[in-house]
Amino acid sequence: MLELIIAKNEKARLQKTLSSIVRSASPSVGVQTVGFPGGNDDLELFTKGDGHLWYGERTLTLKDAKIPRYWNALGIYDESRSAQTPTVELNIAVDDNSGRVSGFFARDPATKKIYLMHTGKVGGGAKGVGKTAFLAWSRSPVVPVLDVSGGTQRSGIVIGSLDRETFVGRVERFVKRVALFKEFVKQGHHEDPKFRELVEELQNFSPEFAGLKTGYLDGTVEYLSYHGDVIDELYRKRSKLKTPSEVIYNTNLIDLAVRDRGVLTEVYEAKTSVDRQVLYTAIGQLIVHSAEQPKPRKFLVIPKDRVLPNDIHAAMKEHDIELLRFAVMTDGSGVKVDV
Repeated sequence: MLELIIAKNEKARLQKTLSSIVRSASPSVGVQTVGFPGGNDDLELFTKGDGHLWYGERTLTLKDAKIPRYWNALGIYDESRSAQTPTVELNIAVDDNSGRVSGFFARDPATKKIYLMHTGKVGGGAKGVGKTAFLAWSRSPVVPVLDVSGGTQRSGIVIGSLDRETFVGRVERFVKRVALFKEFVKQGHHEDPKFRELVEELQNFSPEFAGLKTGYLDGTVEYLSYHGDVIDELYRKRSKLKTPSEVIYNTNLIDLAVRDRGVLTEVYEAKTSVDRQVLYTAIGQLIVHSAEQPKPRKFLVIPKDRVLPNDIHAAMKEHDIELLRFAVMTDGSGVKVDV
């Protein structure tokens, strides 16, 4: 299980690392106005330009906020605007580990890697923008994190590991997904009865939402943040082949499915690990979710660099489950799925 970083001096060091990684990948565009509900601020921004991630930071003290924090403001840069608007804040509490601050650092005790996490509480002031709706929309896996100081747990979304190769790509991907979610709400789609059902399902499934992952082995934390990328890429590729009579959809229980004139024809399940328990679950999910006549095609999607045990291959063959692979892009910006 991931462990919460709680030491004040270590959080300060990791905040410097975070800032250094983003700044080294994105040139400064000078001090610009950043607007947000209730006011605006002048902040030095770092970005590769229009349509890319922008980043600005500041340490907020008790004079500025009820909880002192490292304020990491992020958005998608729009050169046509006189003021940039943060899409999301990845804030880290300075003195304590309050759950009221959305960001935090966690360590994988097995690999010693450090990850930037987010609670899923996205704000913005608009009705319909919030944690439950975002998790239902994004289907982001939520993982438990142990606070060793008190033996308690908190949970969060894995944004990415603090490495210079992939971190900026993972952060930009997360920010763009939050932006898409906010646009989804702005267009009023969150009021759709089917989406409301998804939100209610998620609330009722478990106290910390249905996305909670209780464990992970063989270094799979690295892949957890890519689950949404895999589903998005599957959807994109399958949509290119879509016929007028087909509907492509997902639910809280099904990663992706296709119906043709109401008949279930394809079911997809994506896993970021090939741990046996994960594979047993995936095979069971595909069997249960394809229990219709005529039998739909079933697909299991796993990382390209993972090896399946022979007995799992045999079980998949027995149940007509087809195998697809995905590979992570080296810059962390997304995945490629072999379809």
